[in-house]
Amino acid sequence: MQWLHCLPEWMRPPVLTFIAGSAWSSGSGALAAVAVEQALRIDPGYRLARLLGRAVELGARPRRCA
Repeated sequence: MQWLHCLPEWMRPPVLTFIAGSAWSSGSGALAAVAVEQALRIDPGYRLARLLGRAVELGARPRRCA
């Protein structure tokens, strides 16, 4: 997340959402919540970030592939 300031603002929400998804799937809900919050601060209408943020907020856990 340290290099995000190097990206143009319009590119940050997808990257932050990717970071959030990766963090969430590895068990770091706090990092996921922060990344989603930052993505939505930049683009409140970014639907994937909203969806992932809701899942993190509800405490839903991603299923592991067998």
